[in-house]
Amino acid sequence: MQSWGPVARLAGKRVVYHHRSLNRMTLPKRLLIGLAHEVICISASCQDNIPFVAPARSTLVLNPIHIDAKSAQRADARRFAAEHGCPSDRVLIGFVGNFHFWKRPDLFLQICSRLLRVRADCHFVVFGRDGNWTERDLARMAQDLGIAERVTFAGFHLPGERNIAALDLLIATSVREPFGRTLVEAAIVGTPYVATDDAGYREIWNAWRGGRLIPMPGAADEFAQVALDILMAPEAVALGSHERARVAIDVSASTHAKKVMDIYDRLCPAVRDTSADPQEVRI
Repeated sequence: MQSWGPVARLAGKRVVYHHRSLNRMTLPKRLLIGLAHEVICISASCQDNIPFVAPARSTLVLNPIHIDAKSAQRADARRFAAEHGCPSDRVLIGFVGNFHFWKRPDLFLQICSRLLRVRADCHFVVFGRDGNWTERDLARMAQDLGIAERVTFAGFHLPGERNIAALDLLIATSVREPFGRTLVEAAIVGTPYVATDDAGYREIWNAWRGGRLIPMPGAADEFAQVALDILMAPEAVALGSHERARVAIDVSASTHAKKVMDIYDRLCPAVRDTSADPQEVRI
């Protein structure tokens, strides 16, 4: 928007802006976003982040999320986790995300410490890469908590759904997630989750369930207790095959493309006029 929004408006072109963050809306950002004829928001939380945009110019379109069927197979995913140091004979509980403050990987390690007091059969895996913290910082935290031997730092790996399919439980401690694709991936592959009741995570849970939420700010003891409850009966929260298929359709590339093209058709109806000579149509 900063580079091309003003130029496009001066050239008489239509401008569509995709809003996918929960930033502090300073005056320059408001002015730039205000140049758009339409703002596509990836979640209701993102829409709430731009109250200065008229509702008629704002549309909710979820990000497309594709799950590779082979990567999502639990047996293959468990083998992948074992190759990266995770034992195959223990309950595997994981964190999937980069090491930023708002992701709260430090809280995840505190939760692990609480869980080990009750469930000695657990092992924990951290998938991600350095952010505000480094892997070394987190490894030191695990050492201080006395759980270093039970935590595997597996690094950053794609596809993300393979990491999640390897888990018996995903713990998502982030706050202010605009949407949070890890919960969607967990819902589709059938891995139950415990997540913070905030922003995009709340929307995902409202739409599809698949896990349980912890009220903000979410203490380690609260997460641990709910995690223990889920581990006792994971089938009570994990989605069935039909529900998982519905989530996959809702976030498919084709669903996303149709909604975006509907916006383009509304802004530039002549572009896709099927009665026109194909040679005369320009996009």
